[in-house]
Amino acid sequence: LARNHEDWAALAVANQLLGGGPNARLFQDLREERSLTYGIYSKVVAGQAPGTFVIQTQTRTPTTGAMLAGIFEHIARIRTEDPERVEFEKTIRELVGSFPLQVETPDQIVDKVSEQIVYGLPKDYWQTYRDALAHVELGQVRKVAQEYIHALPVVVVAPTFAEPELAP
Repeated sequence: LARNHEDWAALAVANQLLGGGPNARLFQDLREERSLTYGIYSKVVAGQAPGTFVIQTQTRTPTTGAMLAGIFEHIARIRTEDPERVEFEKTIRELVGSFPLQVETPDQIVDKVSEQIVYGLPKDYWQTYRDALAHVELGQVRKVAQEYIHALPVVVVAPTFAEPELAP
């Protein structure tokens, strides 16, 4: 969805819950429980027209199938089930509480002002952003996930190669 869309706050919550950090579902399951990756994260890339929803990770070649299956499981789950109330409330607190860390430095403030101008956000957008997050309702998470996180995403698998060791 476009950055200035009214569903942005709800999608930010859905993203945070799914893959927005080390407490998110993807990280806790695919890294901590299944040991398929060192890190896995999702993000909503802003755009004036519809932006993109991205999940990024790395895995070993033999575990690629298991990794993709796990990602698809979590996409299906967020699209079909409401989160547990405790998980939802923790996610909201995390987003609201961490926002001040995004406006600590002059460079961060310039980034927020630029974002406001580029995407045509209201003048009071950043003053009311935490309230917008806090007012997201539990059922909105599933609703925006159904609408904006596709059940059959485009998958790009790019091999990476380790640098060869140099002989002494």
